[in-house]
This record gives sequence, structure tokens and C-alpha cells, in this order.
Amino acid sequence: MELKGKSVLVLGATGMAGQAITKALLRENVGTLILTSLFEDEVTAFSENLSQEFKSTLPKMELAWGNFLFRHEWKDLTRQELLSDSKIRQQLILDILEPLNKDILTSSEIYYLCFHYKPDIIIDTINLATALPYQDFLGLAKEALYSIKKSIAENCFSEASIQAIEKLLLSQETPHLIRHMQIFFQSMMEAKTKLYLKIGASGNGSLGFNNPFTHTEDSPSQTLLSKSTLAGAHSLLLFLMTQTPGAPIIKEIKPRAAVAWKQIGFGPITQKGKAI
Repeated sequence: MELKGKSVLVLGATGMAGQAITKALLRENVGTLILTSLFEDEVTAFSENLSQEFKSTLPKMELAWGNFLFRHEWKDLTRQELLSDSKIRQQLILDILEPLNKDILTSSEIYYLCFHYKPDIIIDTINLATALPYQDFLGLAKEALYSIKKSIAENCFSEASIQAIEKLLLSQETPHLIRHMQIFFQSMMEAKTKLYLKIGASGNGSLGFNNPFTHTEDSPSQTLLSKSTLAGAHSLLLFLMTQTPGAPIIKEIKPRAAVAWKQIGFGPITQKGKAI
């Protein structure tokens, strides 16, 4: 596809793959570049670096940030903030488990990005196969089981038990992935996006059932294997998109066995935008 003059949305632009892809796009004379990241300071710093490196060839640039897995109004809330609010928890459960409707679709951050910017091309570098399993389904399942047993023993279904079950429902990986893909597909269709390129994942670097080097485990944990499971499911859902009449062109690239740093520097150390 000809890139010159096209508008391109790069999801996860400040990551290792996102930075490399963004710089490659700048050499192709794209018309508009929309860069997103989880945190405002990261995407702002990256855009400033690009302005210095590509002074003469920099196209129109737009910046966006926040968590694209939830509603636009909650994009800047942490997972802890989302889970600690009972009203938000209950709405999130409906957003994931109810049949997809207009409200769920148009309230989502993905829909906002697609509808607001109407990109010709979307390049998605966010590692969803890692993000969803690390919502700690197994840990929350144990917590919910303990709360239910305690409620039965005390013959009283406590608020703590209700909260534990709601958190467990929200940590389910497969329903969340399915809803994410449904919203993504409908959003791209309405925005008339022409191409969606996914930089996928294999979950554990494709190093098999014994990979102590990358994750300091003699055998992969259930969480680590969940990453590979989600990575496979994600790819098959993308394949189903390609079989849908009127869908954008769908492509996926799965880099494998890469463990690296995107940057080596010096000075104050920050994590999630805050100094350590």
C-alpha cells in the first residue's frame, strides 16, 4: 500500500517496536501521524525527540494517551482506581459480558481514536497477550474462592465476597479479548480504515515449555502459558476478520524471542511517569 499522504495511527508508539515503526513511517512521507501511548509524558517526550531527529520531514503529528481497553472517560485511570469503584466495576462487567451495543461501542477509547482521527492505516504494537493475563485471573480466582467459602461458613454473603467476584469477572481474559476485537472491528469499519497491521506476540518468546532464560522459571507458570494462549486466540480472531466482507486489509507480524531494552540512559529513574 502507498503510504505517502496517508494518515497512520500507531498504537503503543513509545514501545520498542512502536518507535522503530514510527521512524520508518517518517521516511515514507505519510500525511498525518497519530502517536499513542499509555502515558502522556512518554508520548510527548517521544514526539519531541522526533522533532529534533526529523526536522525537515516531520508531517502533521497528533498525540493521544491512555488505556485503550476501557471507556474514553476512564482512559487515564489506573486499574486499581477502576477496580476500587463499585459503579465502574459493574459497568465494566456489562461492557465486557453484555452483547455489543451502540453505547458500549461509542463509549470505548478505541472508537474515540478511530472516529476522531479516521486513520487510513492502524499499526497496533500493543502486546495485548501480555496485558490481559497479567490482570491476575488466577490470583483473583483464589481470592474469590476464599471469600465464598468464608461467606458460606459465616452464613452471610459479605460485600468483600461481592467485590472479589466482580474483580474475578473483570479479569477473565478470553471475554475481554473477544469484546476488544469486536469493538476494534466495528470502529475500523465506521472510520473506513483501509489497513490494520498488528505486531503480534507469541506469549513467551516461543521458547517452549522450559524457558528459564527469559522468565527465570524452570518451567513456565500458568500465567506465562496464558500469554501464549491469548496470543494464539488473538491471531485466530484476526484471521476471522479477514473472512468478513468489507473488512480492512488485516495483517499480523509475530516477532519471536526478542528480549531487549528500547533505551539505555542516565539520570532520574521513573516508572509509569513517576520517579522511583
